[in-house]
Amino acid sequence: MEAMFYVVPGSIMAVALTMAFVAVRHTLRLRRAWRSGLTADALPADVHHGARRR
Repeated sequence: MEAMFYVVPGSIMAVALTMAFVAVRHTLRLRRAWRSGLTADALPADVHHGARRR
């Protein structure tokens, strides 16, 4: 039962850190695209439309 006090908060922290990593990575990709002079028409589909890269 005590394991729940470690597993649940650990899982929540793992999800929160993953979401933060994805958000920062997306922001940096968009910033690089804008700084390089790309327009919305020239952006890769995964940056412009939010689709995942495969």
